[in-house]
Amino acid sequence: MSVNLDVFRNAKTLAWKRWTVFEPHGWTDGTLFAYDANGDEVAKLPLDTYTEETARGVLPRDEWGKPITSNGVGIVWVGPATLDELHAAVRAWCSDQIGRVDVEFP
Repeated sequence: MSVNLDVFRNAKTLAWKRWTVFEPHGWTDGTLFAYDANGDEVAKLPLDTYTEETARGVLPRDEWGKPITSNGVGIVWVGPATLDELHAAVRAWCSDQIGRVDVEFP
């Protein structure tokens, strides 16, 4: 599945929302949202965090290390110890994949 990242590159605002409770060095379920100038959601992308350990039994081995899986899920490969490290890793993924670091964390 190909993911069109242009909508995220061109969005007025980006926000990443975490759906799971943060656990140091653990897996996190999240979504990256793109909003237009009116504040309306124009796109969203599942964007989760994994380490090789947390990916075992969840992701096929051939998906490890990829920034976006074949089924369209963005993956940040990190095992953060703090929320600040988690947010920095999400910003780094956005920088690498869409050329932006202005992600909000509501």
